[in-house]
Amino acid sequence: MRKITITHVEIIQKYILQLARYFARHNQVIIVVGNKHDQDPVFFAEAQALGIEPIVMKNLIRDISLVKAFDAVLELRKLLTVHRPDVLHANSSMAGAISAAAAFLYRLDPL
Repeated sequence: MRKITITHVEIIQKYILQLARYFARHNQVIIVVGNKHDQDPVFFAEAQALGIEPIVMKNLIRDISLVKAFDAVLELRKLLTVHRPDVLHANSSMAGAISAAAAFLYRLDPL
């Protein structure tokens, strides 16, 4: 069983849930989201129905802020250390940059 972490900050919950539903059949899936106020409450309910409790990162925001981005890298690196995923999938340009930096600091091997 592989652990798969999916991070996102955009409003594409339907796609995220489709990915999670598919991979959760044979894997442990962890969903990490940015600012909870930007998320649809139905998204959290549907994720919980799949047995996934989304993790909210307080520093993963839409607005461009180097300070918040740096803090988000450290916050995600800490989550990577705790959950030790085999795969890290980011779903937006901001989440992608933050995930790439956190994965580099965590020394997650690129696929």
